Amino acid sequence: MRKIAIFASGEGSNAENIYQFFQKGNRVRVALIIYDREESGIARRVKEMTGVRAVYIAPEDWTSAPQRILDLLADEEIELIALAGFLRMVPQAITHAYAGRILNIHPSLLPAYGGKGMYGMNVHRAVIEAAEAKSGATVHYVSDELDGGDILMAQEVDVTPDDTPESLCAKVRLAEFELYPRAIAMALLRIPPRINVDPAASAATAEAESASQEPTPAPAQTETAIPRAADVNPPAIPGLTPPATPAEEWAQTLGVRYDAGKVKDALGANPDVEQEAPGVTIVEIDGTPRATSPAGAPRDSDATDREMPPTYLVWSIVVTLLCCIPAGIVAIIYSSQVSSKFYADDLAGARRASERAQIWIIVSFVTGVLFQSLYLPVALLFN
Repeated sequence: MRKIAIFASGEGSNAENIYQFFQKGNRVRVALIIYDREESGIARRVKEMTGVRAVYIAPEDWTSAPQRILDLLADEEIELIALAGFLRMVPQAITHAYAGRILNIHPSLLPAYGGKGMYGMNVHRAVIEAAEAKSGATVHYVSDELDGGDILMAQEVDVTPDDTPESLCAKVRLAEFELYPRAIAMALLRIPPRINVDPAASAATAEAESASQEPTPAPAQTETAIPRAADVNPPAIPGLTPPATPAEEWAQTLGVRYDAGKVKDALGANPDVEQEAPGVTIVEIDGTPRATSPAGAPRDSDATDREMPPTYLVWSIVVTLLCCIPAGIVAIIYSSQVSSKFYADDLAGARRASERAQIWIIVSFVTGVLFQSLYLPVALLFN
């Protein structure tokens, strides 16, 4: 089991998306979530995440006691850290101990619109003010330089003339939900499994090296073409023996059961042959052909589901009119909450509302049936 940790500060929608993505599999787990704001959205969301250790670390402890965080990571045998709306610099003791194993997602196509002050809505306002035609999200490795680590993957979105910072933020957020779990899966493939990380030793070595070396000035910024997901070629980590086929690689990474027969039915006799089937796009990642859905997610994987749950609104109205009005009204209320919670990035809440709508639809139907079968015959008998 590959274990990852999430550092978060804000609403926690990206953290919940990562959790939901890997929760259904059996190869990767979010084992630890560390947050630095007690009254934040992520503090509320972690209460509904099963099998995850959630720890609050006060802001001052991030600078004064980073060893406490390293101890938590070591206790959970964390191999990879993902920053999800984490609004502080990661201490050097942690970036050095987990060098090449910390990811961050940025709401622009780095290196454009990165660096100091470029976070949240500030990024989207700057993109619109500059009349850019493209924006997007970028997953990069974390280094000591703000937004300066090597880029792992990026995904573009179109910027239209009528876009506002809020509408662009919504577009980029959807791109983040699709991109970040896939980037985490790719990063894990580049880390040999069952690595025994010694955070204390790594931190001590990093501090010794830092003390013995003169600081080097940051390189001057030059105009660079905005990278795309297909252009990115992150540095390989030696010692990794990949699975036999790309299909097995995706199955292992995403924690799904690999059925070669289903793959052959979809792509032909040989699942590794680069040919297209209906609804399938063959893309190359690091020179290896892989089958993806039109949205870019691996085929034959149920590890992610960003579709809105059914609202059952029509059924709620029907049972209200024909069966039991009070129970039907409750069903309508829950049905209307499904879409509102989904578009507010509360996928778990949307699913709960959908399930409760189903329950109250059944209650309304059963109540109506009982009323028709018991009360009406008695009333007719005495009339």
